[in-house]
This record gives sequence, structure tokens and C-alpha cells, in this order.
Amino acid sequence: MKKIIKLSALAAALLLIFTNAALAANNTVSISGWGASFWAAPDGSPELSSGKTGVEIIMDPDIVAEGQAALHVFAERDMDNLNAQAAQNISALEAGKTYRLTGKFNAPRTSWRFRLMFGNQELVQIGNIVEELNTWCDVDYTFQYVEFTSKEFRIQACGGGDIYADALSLKEVLYDADGETIIGYGEELLANGDFEDDLDLTPPGEITELQARNMDSQVELTWTNPYDRDFVKTELYDVTDGGKTLLGSTADETFLITGLENDAVYTILIQTVDGWNNHSEGVLIEVQPIPDPVKTEAPVFYINGTETESLAPGTLKAAVSFKNNSMPEDYSVELILVLLKDGALADINSAYTIVPQSDANGAYTEAAVELEVPDGTGYTAVLYIWDSMTGMESLIDCVEIE
Repeated sequence: MKKIIKLSALAAALLLIFTNAALAANNTVSISGWGASFWAAPDGSPELSSGKTGVEIIMDPDIVAEGQAALHVFAERDMDNLNAQAAQNISALEAGKTYRLTGKFNAPRTSWRFRLMFGNQELVQIGNIVEELNTWCDVDYTFQYVEFTSKEFRIQACGGGDIYADALSLKEVLYDADGETIIGYGEELLANGDFEDDLDLTPPGEITELQARNMDSQVELTWTNPYDRDFVKTELYDVTDGGKTLLGSTADETFLITGLENDAVYTILIQTVDGWNNHSEGVLIEVQPIPDPVKTEAPVFYINGTETESLAPGTLKAAVSFKNNSMPEDYSVELILVLLKDGALADINSAYTIVPQSDANGAYTEAAVELEVPDGTGYTAVLYIWDSMTGMESLIDCVEIE
């Protein structure tokens, strides 16, 4: 039986245990005008380390209804009384007066989970004032303010789910002397109803320590990500010849670009991206994949001239084919064949082979080494392949046959 033996092994495994305490602390970001926002969980609630709950500003253009930002209120954990609320105190409200709320809501999930509140008193379920779910809907809702428990206007997601809001406006409805004819609307009462006062337009920092490892038809890039609390990922683009083709994105500090043409020069742009979808100017690097200096085919074993994958008495030959792409003409390899008897050294033989640079057809050169395998049991042969031109470094993992 032939098998690969790794020359080196990881001596120890590193076990990382992350304690996700996402719901053990306030997940709500600071939003101008909405300083009363919060999330809450009932006392004694189990498993609060799972799911996400909070209030945030998003800038995803595929979600935002108007402008560059929208409000996202979310309570993914499906549990009674677990809720998140975007809230602000509106001190100008007066009991008995009528107010008009306009704007846009998008309720992607079950409508009863989303409500407009004043203090702890429900004003209306959002599902009752939007035309449909899973899409942005214009809302024009009029209500009379009574003495609620507080003047905190709240957009609440509870029991699991999330809702988006944008372009909100709250104004007093002004009537004629008859008390019925609308003659206009008062001043804006909601602060930051378009949620754009807190826009972060500052791009994240650039990556540093960028390095490229040019390989056969591929390039491996490594770098150090910026220390930026808003950093999310890096995006890699091929900008060769003035184009800009996305190669991929990663939050890691390494990226393998494959399918490249050897000896061609590519220009790669690496941009950092933050949670506001801001992109850095980016860092450029030129790469040039090259053929491996030496290509090695898998070793083949023979017993008395017949190919085999099992050891048997007779003349054992180990053969390996090499292609010299860029090493000197006098480049050589050494094959070392070791015969073990019950794990102890029984015989050893080696052979050097010159591997000249390949011709236009990419021809391979075969190197081989032989030794005799006696009758009996308990024998194992191990083939080592060394590159004598670079300090006897192993070209591939050793191969064992038994």
C-alpha cells in the first residue's frame, strides 16, 4: 500500500471558545434625536446569548428607501416581551391635539410584532397602516394625542422580527375655526426623521504590510487589516488595463487569486469597507504569476519492472518525473530510498539526477533509484525526494510503500 506521510505536523491545536454575550449588553447605537432608544428582555429570560436585538442605522442602498440612511429596529430572538425600540421624547405634544405621522415603513415579517407606541401604551400596529409586508410602504397616519404614560414616541419590534423606517415626519394638524377644515401643518416635531444626521462618511483605514506570493497560475496576497471599529471586510479588484472587476471579498488577511495567466502582469486594487459601506481609496499591487520552478509528478513504484502499490520481494524501483521551468541547467535532485525491517533500517540507496531546463514542449526528466527487497515480512520502503540546489529541502512529502 502506498501512502503519503507528512514531514511536519501541527504539534498542538488551538481551541478558541467565544462566549457570545450579544444580548448581555445594550446593542443599541447612539442615534441623533433618538436618545431614548433601547432594547429590553424580560427578567430571567433564558438563552439570551443567541440572536440579535437592537436599533441601528443602515446605509445599504438595496434597503434604504430615501437618501443614504434608514432606521433598523430588530429583535430576532422569538420570546415574549423581548423587544427593541427606537424612541425619542417629543415634549411639544399636547393632549387633545391631532398629529400627522408620514413616512415609509418596511415590515419584512409578521405584522403584529411591530407597533407604534407612546410610553407603554400602543398607538397602532404597523401592520394596520401599511398596505403590504416585505416592501416599502408610504404611511400617512393621523391620531389624537391623549395623556399617555409618557411623551416618548416609540417604534417597537417585539417577540422576534425586524422593521425598517425612513423619511419620518410628525407634525401637528392645524384646523380652521370650525375645527374640521385642515388649513395646514405645524413645525416638524421629530428630530432626525430621515436618520441621516449620524452618517459616517469617513472611509476606513487602509490595509498595511501587503505582500504577494507569485505562484503557478495563481497569486496569494497577505496583509494586515486596519484597526478600525467599523471595519467589515476588504474587497479585491482586478484593475488591469483600466477595468475594475471584483475578484472577491474577505474579512481575513489573506486571499488566493486563481486562474491567472503565467508571466502576465496584473494590477490588483484592495479596498477596505466599513459598516456604512464606505470604501477606502485602496492599495495597489502588481503581481505576476510564474510557473513553478520545478514541477514534480507523483512517484511511481515498480517491482521487477512491474508497476505496483504494494511491496514485494525483488528489485524495488522508485521513479519520479520532474520538469525544470526556471532552475539552472545543472539543477539536480536526489532520490533517497530507505528500506525498513520492523521499523529499523535495513537498507538505503540514493541517486542524483540532473534535470535540465525543459524544452518548448515542456518535457519531463525521470529520476529513479533502486534497491533489493529480501524475502520475508515486516518490510516498509520510504522514498524521500530532495532538492540539492536549495540546501536539501524536501520537494514533496515522503512516500511510503508497504
